[in-house]
Amino acid sequence: MHRFSGWLLLTGLIVAACAGTNGTDGHSDTPKRHEARIITHFRPGYPVAALARKESARLLLATDIDATGVPTTCRIVSTTNHDFDRSALNWCWQLRYRPATLDGAPTSDPQHILHLNYAISRPAPDFDHP
Repeated sequence: MHRFSGWLLLTGLIVAACAGTNGTDGHSDTPKRHEARIITHFRPGYPVAALARKESARLLLATDIDATGVPTTCRIVSTTNHDFDRSALNWCWQLRYRPATLDGAPTSDPQHILHLNYAISRPAPDFDHP
């Protein structure tokens, strides 16, 4: 990752519509489903050219996750800056998940949605104390 003096790189990840359970109304004949959850935690690379221009981006990605927790597809649904697309897709392909389950058995999780925000912000100023 390229360092940029005086600036702090921040990336944020919000996994939306992926947490919680479905079909849990208390009836034994209703399947209990748990969505896949990310188990790898790392930041995507910040494109060097976009960093030099101090650009940011918001992306919405969709991925299909197999029953072992590995993405089988990664695609950009929407983006505010195409200069970040490659970095976001590379990141998506490297993610690993605790697989979704259906009645306790691992299963695939199609159309898993990821929100990814790239931003640059100034760090808090350092104050010298006497």
